[in-house]
Amino acid sequence: MYRSRFEKGLADTSASFISSLSEDERIFDQDIVATMAHDIMLYEQRILKLQDLRAILQALQEIRKRKGMDGQHFEDVHEFLESKVISAVGLATGGKMHTARSRNDQVNVAIRMRIRTDILDLCAVILELSRTILRLAGRYIAQLMPLYTHTQRAQVGTLGHYLMSQVDLFSRDFERLMQSYARVNLNPLGACAIGGTSFPIDRKRTSALLGFGGLVENSIDAVSSRDFAIEAVAAIAILMSNLSRMSEDLILWSTSEFNFIEIGDEYASPSSVMPQKKNPCTLELIRAKTGRASGSLILMLTGIKGLPTGYNRDLQDLKPPIWTSFDIAIASIKVLTGILSTLKVNRRILEEASSTGFLTAVDLAEQIVQRHDLSFREAHRLVGALVKRCLATDRQLSDLRAEEIRRISSNTLGREIGLSKKFLSMALDPHLCLMRRKSTGSPNPNELRRMLRSRKANLDRVESVLNARLASLRSSEALMARTVKRYMRER
Repeated sequence: MYRSRFEKGLADTSASFISSLSEDERIFDQDIVATMAHDIMLYEQRILKLQDLRAILQALQEIRKRKGMDGQHFEDVHEFLESKVISAVGLATGGKMHTARSRNDQVNVAIRMRIRTDILDLCAVILELSRTILRLAGRYIAQLMPLYTHTQRAQVGTLGHYLMSQVDLFSRDFERLMQSYARVNLNPLGACAIGGTSFPIDRKRTSALLGFGGLVENSIDAVSSRDFAIEAVAAIAILMSNLSRMSEDLILWSTSEFNFIEIGDEYASPSSVMPQKKNPCTLELIRAKTGRASGSLILMLTGIKGLPTGYNRDLQDLKPPIWTSFDIAIASIKVLTGILSTLKVNRRILEEASSTGFLTAVDLAEQIVQRHDLSFREAHRLVGALVKRCLATDRQLSDLRAEEIRRISSNTLGREIGLSKKFLSMALDPHLCLMRRKSTGSPNPNELRRMLRSRKANLDRVESVLNARLASLRSSEALMARTVKRYMRER
C-alpha cells in the first residue's frame, strides 16, 4: 500500500522477513483505539469531515470485533488496519485516516498503551505475592531458623524475618515499575515521521482521549526513543532476579539435606524413573526463565546502542523482548504465589537447626562486652578460641566448664574471664538472643510485629495508587467509548 515510489513489489523472502504481524497482535487493539482517537481529533480540528470520521470509526469497530489479523502479506498491524479500512470505505475516505500521522509515532503510541496496561497487570500480581508472603511472615514471626552468609550458618533468626525481607524486595520492584509507568504514560502521537506536521492538530486532545499523563513533546524524541520500554524491561529483569533468588532458597531448603520446607504436590514434579522423587521443577523454571528476562534487557540495550537518532527499522525488533519479559514475570509470580500458599514448614527441623552450629556466638561476644568490660575485639577473640575448643572436643559452647573458659581466656587475652553456667545459658539461648536484639530491622519478634504493621500499611497505600491508575485508564476508555458513540450518532 505504501510502495507507490517503487516499480517492484517486495520479494517473498523480504516480505516475510520484515513483517511484524505476529508480534503486533499484542498491540492490535491499542492501534485501533489510538487511530480512533487521532481521527476524532482530526474531525474536531476540522481536518476531517464528519461523514469521513463516521465511516472510518465504523470500519475500525468492525475490524476490532473480528479480533485479529487474517493475512500475512502486510508489513505490520498499521498497514493491515489502513488497508482494511480502505477496502471497507474506499480510498477517498479511508485514505484520510492517516492524515498528520506516521507509522513512526503510531507504533510508539500503541506500544506505550500496551506497556502501561502490562505494568499495571504485573504490579497487581506483585501485590498479591507480597500479601501472601506477609501473611506467612505473620504466621512465622517467632519461628527460629538459621540465617546464612557465604552459605554457612551465621546467626539465629526467624522465618518471619526472612519472609519480611522478601516483601521489602518485591515492594521495591513494585515501586520501580510504577515509577517507570509515569514515563511510559506519555503521548508521542502527533510527532509524525520525525518533524511534526503542518496540519493544525491538537496533541493534548489525543492525550486526553487515550488517558496519557502528558506529551513526549519533542518530535524527534517521540519517534526515536525507546528508553521508556527499556526501563520497564530493566525493572522486570531486577524483579526476576529477586524471584530467582527466593526460588533458589526454597529449592535448597526443600532438599533432604535441609528439609526446612516441603513444596506442595501441585507445584512439584515426579521422576520418570525414580518413584521416590519430588522435584521442585516450578521453582527451577522460575530460576531458568530469569535468564530469558535478563537476555531481553541485553537484547534491547544492544539493539539501540548504535542507532542514529530518528526512527530505524531496528526498533521493530524490540517489541518481542518487551512482551516476553512481561509474560515471563507475570507467569512466574503467579506460580510462586501458589507455591507459597501451599508451602509446608517443618518447624521442628528449623528449631533443631537453630540450636546447633554456634549461631549465637556473636550474641555471646556481645554479652561478654556488656558484662565483663572487654572491647568487642577482645570478646571476639575469646569466643573464637572457645569455639575452636568446642570443635576440637565435639561439644557446644554451653558444655564448656568454668575452669576451661578461665584457662582459654588467660591464654588468649592474658587475663582470666569467668563465665558461669547461668551466664552461658542466658547468653546462648536463641529465643533470649532474639529478644535482646534492639536494632531497628532485627529479628526481634516485637520489632517484626512493628514491621508487619508498617508493611501492611505500605501495601494498602501502594494498592490505592495502583487502583487510581487503573481507574484513570478505565475513565479514559469510557471517555473514548462515549466520544465514538456520540460521533457515530451525529449527522
